[in-house]
Amino acid sequence: MGPILTLENAGYRYGDMWALQEVSVEVGRGELLGVLGPNGSGKSTLLRLMDGLLSPYAGKVRFRGQSLEDLPRAQVARQVAMVSQESHFRFSFSVLEVVLMGRFPHMRRLQFEGTHDLAVARKALEATNALDFADRDIHAVSGGERQRVLIARALAQEPEVLLLDEPTAFLDLRHKREIFRLMDSLVRNAGLGVVVVSHDIDLASQYCSRVLVLQEGRVVESGPPETVITAETIGRVFDCPVLVDGHPDTGRPRVTMVP
Repeated sequence: MGPILTLENAGYRYGDMWALQEVSVEVGRGELLGVLGPNGSGKSTLLRLMDGLLSPYAGKVRFRGQSLEDLPRAQVARQVAMVSQESHFRFSFSVLEVVLMGRFPHMRRLQFEGTHDLAVARKALEATNALDFADRDIHAVSGGERQRVLIARALAQEPEVLLLDEPTAFLDLRHKREIFRLMDSLVRNAGLGVVVVSHDIDLASQYCSRVLVLQEGRVVESGPPETVITAETIGRVFDCPVLVDGHPDTGRPRVTMVP
């Protein structure tokens, strides 16, 4: 089975400044791809290209062989779902209502949610362990709970590819681990292709099947964590000396900053 989502020498620029150049990457079913890099390296721009929110100035972004630019936006939204860094709700919605918003790409104009849409939303809440607070106001949930709700909303789109931009930002250690465990479960049990942008190098190392490292808009390393997350690569890309050893339980790379 071939890749679901493919970038072929893709590039994007803001004005005269290139944010990404010559990026080639594939996303397949049942894999968790981590995207690492310092601030300003092009990580969020990469996700927006994958989601079709931006059109490449160079190269191609393809979904199952078709150019993303040639597909209707509603069709893309049924196949690729994005969880952005921040989502603000001006009005009071219940958690269930927020998740039902993910059904919009599957609905006709002026159509209301039906029995099937409600079943899909509840299944998404169950998958993210959020069903117990489905009736709570979205403004009354914790940061970790809110993140699970946003992932549930994306799952309600019934996508093949799930994109997450810094899903563990501002969360404590327990909730960071819960989010990565959730992504791992979605990959293993639902067969999704998941791409996560993260500054949590250790968690990405433990849970991702592959990692992609960006620096100044270019791919500097790509492959399994064991070959990519090294003291030389992390120290050079992040301009910070680190020690890298094997995690005592998993053997995967573990990064320690040098004081």
